[in-house]
Amino acid sequence: MGLVRDNALVGVDVAARKFDYGGASKIERPYRASVFVGQVMDYNDLGAVARSIGEDAFYRNLMGHLGRRVGAEVQMVMRYSKSTVPTYVVHDDFDEGLMGLYLGGLYRLDPVYKLCKGGAQPGVYTLDSLGTSAKENARYASYFLSQVGMVDDFVVLFPAPASCAIALIFERSTPFASEDVSCAQEMFPLLLGMQEAHERMQITLMAGGGHGDEVAYLILDNKDKVVFESAMWARILAKEPALRSQLANLKPQKQQVLPIVPGYVIRTLPLMDEYPTAPGGSLLILEQGNPGMPALSPSEAVESFGSTVLTRREHDILRLIFLGYPNIKIAEKLNLSINTVKNHRKRMYSKLDITTERELILKFALPYVEQT
Repeated sequence: MGLVRDNALVGVDVAARKFDYGGASKIERPYRASVFVGQVMDYNDLGAVARSIGEDAFYRNLMGHLGRRVGAEVQMVMRYSKSTVPTYVVHDDFDEGLMGLYLGGLYRLDPVYKLCKGGAQPGVYTLDSLGTSAKENARYASYFLSQVGMVDDFVVLFPAPASCAIALIFERSTPFASEDVSCAQEMFPLLLGMQEAHERMQITLMAGGGHGDEVAYLILDNKDKVVFESAMWARILAKEPALRSQLANLKPQKQQVLPIVPGYVIRTLPLMDEYPTAPGGSLLILEQGNPGMPALSPSEAVESFGSTVLTRREHDILRLIFLGYPNIKIAEKLNLSINTVKNHRKRMYSKLDITTERELILKFALPYVEQT
């Protein structure tokens, strides 16, 4: 039984549901048993994931189970929203410096961020099915994946409350085989069912005070009267009187994300009539954050980088550097001698006041970080 009027949370018939399981087009895929090529289903491991539904460890366990099945070397869980900056949910052993650059503004170049801004369907997505061009995918791989020694990734995208999406991201230093992606696609209806159950239980736990010290939330009845206020909600409003006056005029009528005062957003979720604490009421979740910036094409970012000091030829070389080409390949593509490429590169580094390729990447990232 669904507790929230949200397709992401209400149980539906798994036997024939419309979702973008392949990340390319909506298809009708009936449930069927499947044997994965060269793999044996680890039901004990999957059972551990199911037992953690409703717990903080759920997404970590879900990520770990699928990551082991597909042989991922780097994996993380992200939350994307149409209205706010992405957030890392699980990020074990991921470079803190790169995380800072990403959250500071480089997320604008992330094709998954762009996809979610447009309202992505749940499903399994490869780089080729994210709706970006092959050149942009190559630049993304150079900007992000190469910095951690990876060459390929794919994403499992789940719906989440308040127009958000939860993304399980898997990366590897060698390309994923088609069987790896097929495995995730075949498992997706099962994983989606567990994820929906987890999100429903999270709502129930909040109403019961299970996360009262961690989440700032308010439950209203169907006449917008306060039924329950978490301790964190009360503490934040006590420190931010401007928030209280803004919220006094808020009339939640649908699922939405609203920036209210600088530094805060509020997520509203209509509750089902069957919800025991507040039938037909609303759940309001208060979060610190900002609305985020528009998605940005990597080609636009490269074109504008150093435009006031670099020559056209230096920009040609710059684009190929960002695509991961060494000097000898750059020379072949531009029909230049390798010494000419080296000289152009030396002058370009001098103009940009840098000495290494890593500094070049950081210099490229800096303007987007400083915009926040």
